[in-house]
Amino acid sequence: MYTPRKKLRFSDNTQTPSTSTATQDEEYINIRGYPHNVSSLRQSPKMKGRYFNFTLQTGRHEYHETVCFVTEKHQTISNAAQTKTPVSLLSVAKAVAQTTTSSENEQFDVKINRKASILPVNKKTLQFQHRQPPSLQEVTIKDVLSTSLTEQAVTIRAKVTSNAVAELKTARDGTQLTLTKYTVCDKTGSIEANTWGETSLKLNQSYLFEYVITKSFAESKNVQIGSRTIITPIDDIGEIVEIQNEQPVTETSAGNVRSIKAILMCHCTNCKRPVEPLHSQIVRCTACDMKQASTSLSKNMQVTLQITGCSNTFTISHHVIHEFLQTNKKENLLTDAEDLEDYFLINVSNLLLEHTPTFNVTSITLPPPPKT
Repeated sequence: MYTPRKKLRFSDNTQTPSTSTATQDEEYINIRGYPHNVSSLRQSPKMKGRYFNFTLQTGRHEYHETVCFVTEKHQTISNAAQTKTPVSLLSVAKAVAQTTTSSENEQFDVKINRKASILPVNKKTLQFQHRQPPSLQEVTIKDVLSTSLTEQAVTIRAKVTSNAVAELKTARDGTQLTLTKYTVCDKTGSIEANTWGETSLKLNQSYLFEYVITKSFAESKNVQIGSRTIITPIDDIGEIVEIQNEQPVTETSAGNVRSIKAILMCHCTNCKRPVEPLHSQIVRCTACDMKQASTSLSKNMQVTLQITGCSNTFTISHHVIHEFLQTNKKENLLTDAEDLEDYFLINVSNLLLEHTPTFNVTSITLPPPPKT
């Protein structure tokens, strides 16, 4: 794996980037190849600017994950990927590889800033042909669980065998984020599939998951569903191996709601980035600059609450709160956080919560009405 040098090095005919974009751990190079799998424009949670990703093929079996902070180049790279036209990237930064798409060559990622140049290349001048990254080839869950596929982009074909379990997380900047977890299985094994935000996966439905990232944490593995992941419903995959003891253990708590906080999060239908909920009929996304009807925004209600007789705080995902409101014919409350809070504080009593040991609620029920 590539280890960054302490001193900047520049290949021939490469201009030195300004000190505002260069760091002491980056090496600047010129590189040529075919772009693949160009993402949409995204808003960085850590900075004000936007960026996009793609995979750059620089040899017959050599690929490098690339991030570009020059949004004006998005159309250029997208067109090159669609027409299978190679490009030349000048004065781009060489960085430590975050995911692996090839094991036969030196592994490194590429970063493109405003000092870089992007030029078209005659494909006849290259010694290799356009070829899809091998990471998009289909593998089994057993392959993912093997040590050889750690931190790689892969494609799997699997069935969803558990309902969504959501955990509310807080980013460093205070932004509320939702980590949603599923269990997916195929005939070779079972694994956890995680995604930030809500993903409409259906229980017992089979899917083709293209471009998921394998992750390893505390001696366990999962696959990460990201913005580059393409999810396609498919016919039932048939026999599966489901590990029953990996299902989360649930507990039950009951009481009246003594405090509650509901947050309504709206997301752009184009780039999926958060959009401030407004009362106007039209809203423009600040991330991708697309204007759209407020009614078309993807809405996600997240709730945290405390009940009498318990000092812990419970987290309730959009999926769970929607099921509860639908059962009680109160779905209209999903569009107004304050009305939802008032409903639980005033109209709901003796709430029964089924939850994980970490107090993530999996179901909400009310006691049956008294017999008359």
